[in-house]
Amino acid sequence: MRILIAVQAPIPPQVSQSYSPFGWYKLGVCCWNYSGFDGAVEFINTLNFCTEPKYSNPTSFRYSLAPGLTAILTPSLEITGTPPGITINGQVVNPATGEGMTVNPVI
Repeated sequence: MRILIAVQAPIPPQVSQSYSPFGWYKLGVCCWNYSGFDGAVEFINTLNFCTEPKYSNPTSFRYSLAPGLTAILTPSLEITGTPPGITINGQVVNPATGEGMTVNPVI
């Protein structure tokens, strides 16, 4: 899992743009939450910032942007295990593994 934070223009003048010639800003902070504790705080420092959890099984995600900023957050999920098969008309089918899938030749 990962989260892409796309900060929208314009950047207000009160936001620190000290390193903007290098593509770095001080736009906000974020962290992943796990059952019982918060993960490390990360600085949102680029206009297209991407973060991934550092530990397994995150429960939520928190972020705070500098005043005057807006952003679009896009979660990206990646399936790392094989999903179970399903039964259709009494036959076990799994599109992820190809189990029970028939190929119809083109004539």
